[in-house]
Amino acid sequence: MIANNIVVEKTSEVLVKNQANWLKRYKKLAEGICSNEENYKAISKLFYTPGSIDTFTSMSRPGTNSIDLRFAGLSIGEIVANSKDDITLEVSDSQATYARKLKYEKCQEFSPTKWHDKSPSNYRSFYKHQESTRAIKDTIGKSLKEEVRIEHWILKEMKSHTNSLLRNISPVLLCGHFFKMPVPINASGHTIPPAYKQTSYGYLDIFARVKHGSNTDNRLAIIE
Repeated sequence: MIANNIVVEKTSEVLVKNQANWLKRYKKLAEGICSNEENYKAISKLFYTPGSIDTFTSMSRPGTNSIDLRFAGLSIGEIVANSKDDITLEVSDSQATYARKLKYEKCQEFSPTKWHDKSPSNYRSFYKHQESTRAIKDTIGKSLKEEVRIEHWILKEMKSHTNSLLRNISPVLLCGHFFKMPVPINASGHTIPPAYKQTSYGYLDIFARVKHGSNTDNRLAIIE
């Protein structure tokens, strides 16, 4: 087993060697978020997702009005929010698969439909009233990976402001939505040093903020 200090040392060497590349790419990501900040904020205020349903946005697609609707980390629909009166939900055939497995009889693929119409409303309500994700795991099958399910539960618990089991830590959000924090290395192969990704990204499991006491005692945390 490789010692933690060796992992940090070898990873740091990879990042130093490729510094010019990832600084340029991160600068582009930051500029995209800054230039679309008002759009991100406006979209986050247009709709509400109940219960165990969450929303994910993309850091690498700044300015998009498309938000991923998720349950237990699974993509179950795509929200497109253009204005308060122009919000639609689209569910593809593959996204509808999970509800079918859970015996939602009315579930089928539907093209972009008004967010507040009966079909999207019933669809959201179905997931809102689902029992724990642990109980439905066997029904959904392998597509609901245990790692993803647990990540989703941790994010939800971190985000909760009442009766949270995880105190003084919260997920870093992008204008109210979860997102996957991109990194220029790929650790999924469990190799040391990790592979550097010149043109694409790996992603952190959980990117969070830890706070104790004053606002100055505030630091970022990476959970894998």
